[in-house]
Amino acid sequence: MRSLALLATLGVAATSFGAILVDTGFNTTSVPPYVAGPLDTQNGWIGLGSADFIVTASAGVGGSQGVVSDSSAYSSAFAYLPFASQTAGLVVTRVRLNYNDSTPATRADNSAFGLEGWNASGTESYGTLVLGANGRPMLRGGSADAVFQSTLPITNANTWYDLILVVAPGLKKVDGYVNQQWLGQIQNNTTATGLTGLTDVDLVGYSFGAVASDYGVDPLNGGFNAATFDDYKVETLPVGAVRGTVTLENFVGAVNGRAVTVEVRNTSGTVLETLNTSLDASGQYTVAPVSRGNLSIAVKASHWLARAYSINHTDMGSLFGSVSLLNGDVTGDNEIGPSDFSALSLAFGSFLGDPNFNAEADLNGDDEVGPGDFSILAGNFGQFGD
Repeated sequence: MRSLALLATLGVAATSFGAILVDTGFNTTSVPPYVAGPLDTQNGWIGLGSADFIVTASAGVGGSQGVVSDSSAYSSAFAYLPFASQTAGLVVTRVRLNYNDSTPATRADNSAFGLEGWNASGTESYGTLVLGANGRPMLRGGSADAVFQSTLPITNANTWYDLILVVAPGLKKVDGYVNQQWLGQIQNNTTATGLTGLTDVDLVGYSFGAVASDYGVDPLNGGFNAATFDDYKVETLPVGAVRGTVTLENFVGAVNGRAVTVEVRNTSGTVLETLNTSLDASGQYTVAPVSRGNLSIAVKASHWLARAYSINHTDMGSLFGSVSLLNGDVTGDNEIGPSDFSALSLAFGSFLGDPNFNAEADLNGDDEVGPGDFSILAGNFGQFGD
């Protein structure tokens, strides 16, 4: 139990789905900035041990600032930034984590570091996702009967990993991912009566010598060590969200805001839902289909061919799909053929603003229809979309 009466006062109304609750890299350039020293009290962060999480220059990803925690100083440690109580939807938390290894010959270190989601009173945890410094990814539920899992390959010290904890507060379910690989799912049972809203997802550190029984593992006898946290982000998504990343091939124009159509198909290819959305600056899209089970997700952008990928879709979402779209479908009929060549020819030599300019024929997005666009079409001629 993490004793914290302060959080009991923070169960205010939930924010809407799609909100970014926290997004920080712990840098001097962050808004507001972070300075070297204890994370506790900086920009709303609370540390249950003020010296357990230290903002440290050059420790983060690419030599930026990061937050260092040394497990030799504690049996357990927590740092958290409270947000409005989330009672429904999905809360997706990502952090970059890099741990050292004080006994590499045996991988018998005594520590683990990661993420842990808590209720408002700090009395019950929804779930914990950690990397043990002995190389074990671990996922544990917050209630006494939750299953401990450790199934992913052994991780390496001094390597950055993406830890992603997905909490469905209303369903009392938790999924854990390491580098987008699914570790497992925890279902907290109905006796976890305190799990009425998620109010923070903590940076955590544990010494297994003291709390090994909490994780269902034998106490280890190796040395203590440290870890660095960076790029911490918490956002809300709808239950059953589908998120993917789209690469628009042979394109130099703006990606942010570009419209895409997402078809949800069953295993026979029948279209169950058609959802319209747009890409963000990184090429990501998010939709919330109502269909569940084994599905195919087909993504199409205007003058690109559709590409599909398969998912086994549940209420916990499918968050890591990716497609690369072939360019050249000027007419939008999901094939690249003579009609596309004809449409491009009519606009050939035109610039943005000219009467015969066709934005769909400007395949590379440079605001003119010219040899570069013709080359793209010719290279993909005869291709069909999924």
